[in-house]
Amino acid sequence: MTTFQIKEDRMKYHKDLIQSFREGELSKEFVDAYPEKVKQMIREGNVRPEEVKKARNVWTGDTTYYKD
Repeated sequence: MTTFQIKEDRMKYHKDLIQSFREGELSKEFVDAYPEKVKQMIREGNVRPEEVKKARNVWTGDTTYYKD
């Protein structure tokens, strides 16, 4: 069990918990949440534009806990 404040903080800051990769696959949730960071990652050569286009939701099942 958690306190009401913890639940509120999870809802408020759930976006901050999303990581850019999961098991080597780029996260669509991250791409949608942080488009400027993704552009920077492309400029730095960390990801390719093709990877961004093929990104898929890899955290959906895990982040619903933080949105309740």
